[in-house]
Amino acid sequence: MSVSFTHRARPGVRIVCAVLLALVALTLTACGDSSDETSGADFSTPKHISPSAFHADAAQSSNGASIDTSCVNAGYVGAAAANQQRLKFLVTSGQATYSYDLPQDGAAIILPPHVWRRRL
Repeated sequence: MSVSFTHRARPGVRIVCAVLLALVALTLTACGDSSDETSGADFSTPKHISPSAFHADAAQSSNGASIDTSCVNAGYVGAAAANQQRLKFLVTSGQATYSYDLPQDGAAIILPPHVWRRRL
């Protein structure tokens, strides 16, 4: 035994749906700007790019974890630790805490403190 249902929309509903679809299409096409002009200054390549690095000799170490703050004035800090468990580097300042995942193999990560440095 087979049962099938068919539903036919009323002509007025179809017209309303078509008008709404047309309005949405017109609205979306009006969102884009076809001009080739941009605002702001042109991009310029920096004259000097300083590489960031983890300085194990300058890092403070305890319990197998190291934190390098020797380059905080250059705009970054480094952290490294080795453990079989999941590792996090937490920075707490006032009510805010920032959490970063650390690799478990001891590889160092470099973190830009521009977000949390203002609050320290």
